[in-house]
Amino acid sequence: MVKNVLKLLVTVAIFVGLFFEFGAAPVPVDPAALRGGEAFMEPDPEQRGEFVPLAREAVCQRAASQKPVFVRDLEGLPHRIKALRHCVDDDFAVAMVTSDGDMKPLEEIKGDRAWVVGKGFQLVEIDFADLWREITSVNPVTFAAWFLFATLIKLVGILANIYRWKVLLDAQGVRLSFRWLNRSYWVGRYWGIVTPSTMGLDGWRL
Repeated sequence: MVKNVLKLLVTVAIFVGLFFEFGAAPVPVDPAALRGGEAFMEPDPEQRGEFVPLAREAVCQRAASQKPVFVRDLEGLPHRIKALRHCVDDDFAVAMVTSDGDMKPLEEIKGDRAWVVGKGFQLVEIDFADLWREITSVNPVTFAAWFLFATLIKLVGILANIYRWKVLLDAQGVRLSFRWLNRSYWVGRYWGIVTPSTMGLDGWRL
């Protein structure tokens, strides 16, 4: 029981560490600078800590390539943003009127302030909203077909690995059933997921 609870806690901790974001906040920006493209920047590859202008037309393409995009806020300070949240048909086209509002086209935003989605500390580049958007955009039939095919291929590989393990053990005079090795292998697979490299799986089998 304690071991199962520990496994669950480790899995939850890994999930939280991957997908939760810390320190993110909406960034206030001049909407005219967003429309004209003057607000966008990218890190200067020649000088660490400096930025160079980034054309509005290149923002979404750069963000889609997992490259950082920055904007200059109302005080002139640079902030990394989640540019893809603002992209429509490969154009940085929408922003928020308030810090927690819905997205609206840049052309419809009046006044001297708009808000963009800031990027906080995160181990991966996506969060739950991005993940859900990707999931809902997938064709269910296409997903099911490829998921079943990939699962079958993976299972064949795993069974072959277990059989290879049995052959190696038999050669050393260690007689264990395929069923026992199969159960042990799946426990090892779990530890292989939550530990670096193959240390968990190999350690468990050892």
